[in-house]
Amino acid sequence: MAHLQVVSQYLIGVNDMGTKNLNSATDLITFTRASSSTFLGSNGLIQTATNNTPRIEYNVDGTVKGLLIEEARSNSVRYSNNFSDSSWEKRDVSVTASSATSPDGSSNGWKLSTTGTTYCYLRITGTRPEPTTYSLYVKKDISDYVVLGAGGGAKGYMINFSFTTGTIVDTYEYGGSTYEGSTVENAGNGWYRISVTGSTSAGNNFTAYPWASATAPTSINFNNVGTGQSVYIYGAQTEESKSTPSSYIPTSGSTATRAAETLTVPAANMPWPTPV
Repeated sequence: MAHLQVVSQYLIGVNDMGTKNLNSATDLITFTRASSSTFLGSNGLIQTATNNTPRIEYNVDGTVKGLLIEEARSNSVRYSNNFSDSSWEKRDVSVTASSATSPDGSSNGWKLSTTGTTYCYLRITGTRPEPTTYSLYVKKDISDYVVLGAGGGAKGYMINFSFTTGTIVDTYEYGGSTYEGSTVENAGNGWYRISVTGSTSAGNNFTAYPWASATAPTSINFNNVGTGQSVYIYGAQTEESKSTPSSYIPTSGSTATRAAETLTVPAANMPWPTPV
């Protein structure tokens, strides 16, 4: 994920009449992307740009980041925001739809609650190439922490995210699996987008559940978190053989791909200064 900052003359549109805004400056470029794509809009919500439409992304405080340019990426989670689908294995947890206003402003945030005392997880089975990056939007409900990772009882890796500090407070790897990195992005309205990257040969991958301690569990499976823990979740994403998450790619029944973006500035559109 890259943002072209509004610093160069041709992007900010400086001319004899002053500085144009960034939206006006996009008229100077030729931009292509053969798919729709999401971005954080000026209203602090996830927006969708149609094919070949540039994405001017903002921070949650309303300040502009710049023109978002990304390579092609795919989300291999088949139901990115339908956690009741059978592709999501639910062990001693329940999921409740329409439980919170999500980062896109709709009432489609989910509540993930623990109902057992030994194995409590929301998970997808199957191995993935190495490394893999998993990302998920999370928001506090009862639990102060949430675990995100991959693996099983014998091998795996994970991060432990704190809603109080807005940071990853602990990580854990075991059984020959490798934790490689993580990210946290403030998505506004109490939501965070967290991600973890790692490698494991375990037969299970995307795993998430509420947690009640600043110390991560020692197994992605056997967590013994107990009943009555809950968090809100939205927008799961798995990007294979990648080291960082890209913008959210919604799916509904199959893998989805966001096309690569290209940007060119014709020489005729360059605001060359008048020679002295």
